Amino acid sequence: MSSSMQAQDGGKLPSATDFTLTDTQGNTWNLYEQLDAGKTVVLDFFSTTCGSCISSVPNINQLWIDNGSGNGSVLVWGIETNNAGNVQIDSFMVNYGGQYTAFQLKGMIRF
Repeated sequence: MSSSMQAQDGGKLPSATDFTLTDTQGNTWNLYEQLDAGKTVVLDFFSTTCGSCISSVPNINQLWIDNGSGNGSVLVWGIETNNAGNVQIDSFMVNYGGQYTAFQLKGMIRF
């Protein structure tokens, strides 16, 4: 991955810090591996107890569907930031219609 990307106005954008996460199903994902494979990664930081987070799930899920349901060039990663466990996160996703990959942030991010 290059150290910076080109902005639409020709300026340079700073690159993201590489990290690895394990999803609620036990699969490991690395940001730079996905970017190097030509994927765009949308990061959705959410809490299972946040009202606006709950209301955004259908729109984020539609973005995921519109871009290949994880099989296209766009990945959507939902990252729970309020210490919920995998079972609680998976229940949240089922209850509110999220089908994209979900992670718990606590203790799971490795730089």
